[in-house]
Amino acid sequence: MRDSWRASPGRPGEGAPPHTQWPGDGGRDDPALTTFLAGQEPFPGDIAAAHNDMLAGAVGLLERIGPSVLLTHSFGGGFGWLARSECPSLVRAVVTVEPAGPPFVTLGHGAADAATAGYLRSCGADVDELRLGELGLHGNGHAMMLEKNNAEIAALITDWIVKHL
Repeated sequence: MRDSWRASPGRPGEGAPPHTQWPGDGGRDDPALTTFLAGQEPFPGDIAAAHNDMLAGAVGLLERIGPSVLLTHSFGGGFGWLARSECPSLVRAVVTVEPAGPPFVTLGHGAADAATAGYLRSCGADVDELRLGELGLHGNGHAMMLEKNNAEIAALITDWIVKHL
C-alpha cells in the first residue's frame, strides 16, 4: 500500500513565487473568490471530535464501496490517514493535497510540510513528496484544484496513482 504527500511550491511571502493561477484577481469583487468563499466553513473548534466523526464516516464509506484510493485536501487529510489506520485492507493509497497535518497535531502548513512527510515515513508509510514547482507547475496556492491549471494538476495526481498502484 502506498501513501503520498503533495504540496504546492510555496507560500506567499518574501522569496515565494507569485500566486498566478487563481482564475480571478483575488479582490473584493472577484467572482471566483466569492464562489470559493461561499463554500467555506470555519475550522472545527474541537478537532478531536471532528476526527472521530471523520473516522466513523471513513469506516462506513469504505465498508460500503470497498478498496479505494483516497484523495484528500487540507483538513480532510485526517480522513485519509484515519481511514488507512482503521481499515488498511480497504485503503490502497492516501493521496493528500496540502493536508493540515496528522490528525494528532495542531495546524501548520508550509513549514510543517516536510516535517509531516518525515513523520509519516518514520511511522512506516511509503511517502512521495511532490512539489509542483519542481515538476514545472508554478503559481499555485492552497486551492489548486480551483485554479487555472487544475487539469494539469489532476493529470499529475492521476499519473502518480496509475504509476504506483
